[in-house]
This record gives sequence, structure tokens and C-alpha cells, in this order.
Amino acid sequence: MKQITTAAYRFEPSIQAIRNCRKAKLLALWSVLLCAMGQLLIDASGVNVICVFIVVAISTVTFHLVIKGSVFRALPLPALMVLGFNVSTMSGALIAQTLSLRSLVYNLQVPLITFVLCALFQISLLVALFIFLSSSNLRSKIRAINRRVFGRMGIMQAPSPVQLWMIGLIGSAAMLWSASDMYGDTNQYGDVGAKFIAGMGYLAF
Repeated sequence: MKQITTAAYRFEPSIQAIRNCRKAKLLALWSVLLCAMGQLLIDASGVNVICVFIVVAISTVTFHLVIKGSVFRALPLPALMVLGFNVSTMSGALIAQTLSLRSLVYNLQVPLITFVLCALFQISLLVALFIFLSSSNLRSKIRAINRRVFGRMGIMQAPSPVQLWMIGLIGSAAMLWSASDMYGDTNQYGDVGAKFIAGMGYLAF
């Protein structure tokens, strides 16, 4: 009984965490709503209005369900992944296009299909997140798999300071090489090796 109480208390958010999540949720919701109203002034075509409605509806549901202290205390990384997909494909696109004074469907050949598919995938992520959140047995099994499989491989271990410096140096070298290649005369499109090196630039951070 004591173990169950301790486990339940571990995922109970603090008052400060609840307040921070509420502030973040309000900021995200107001940003999306204001940008949606701006889109109506930029482009009032039927396709753009429908796409904006889809983005606002799915983003509102996502923010309400995910930006909670209890969710982030229990599953911080999965919650960030669900929010990251929304920001990178829907709400972030709405904010970026509005700030650049462009239509949400600008330069998209099939915008309606694009945002409908993004919305369906976002819904599937939400369903998977809350199935995982509500099933303690599933979480315990996945933790056991992580310990037995990835734990033995050393993947879940934190890197040492020397390893972090080496990773940062590799990323910095990749960024410098990509910058010199981009602004030099040797830039070639379709170069797979160059794209691979450029993709390692994130290691600098």
C-alpha cells in the first residue's frame, strides 16, 4: 500500500507546475487564435479558412490535453514529442506564416489533404499518449524492456563530460563546414555526403 501511495504521489504536480502549465497553455492558445484572425485578413479564400480551422481546432485540443502538470510529470518526453509534432506541422506553421504576412496554404499544392493528414496523425499521437498514460502495466513493461535491452547497451547512460565535448566539437565542425560549403563555390545539389555532414550540425547544441 505504501508503494502505491508513493508512486501516485510521484506523478502529482506541484502548485507551481500547474500555474506554469496554465500560463503556457493560455499563451499558446492566444497565439494560435490571434494568428487565425490574422489569416482571415490575409487570405479569406475557402481553402485557407478550412485549413486554419483545422489547425486551430486540433491545436486547441492538443494544448488542452497535453499542457498539464500531471502529464508532464508522468511522461515528459512523450508529451514534448506530441507538442513538437503540433508545433512543427500545424500551430507553428500558422504562427510563422501569419508573422510573414503569407497565407497558411501558401506554396502548398494540396493544402487541404496536407492538414487533414497532419490532424489525423496528431489525433493518433494523442490517443497513443493517453493510452500509455492510463496504463501503468504498459509503462512498467516498457521500463523493464529499456533496462534489459537498452540498459545493457549503455544507450540510457548519461555521457561523460569528455564525450559531451567531443560531440560538441563534431557538431561545430559540421556547422563550419556546412557554412563554408553554402557560401562558397563548391555547393552542389544532390550531394548526399554533404547533407549527411550538415545533418550533424545539431550536435553542437
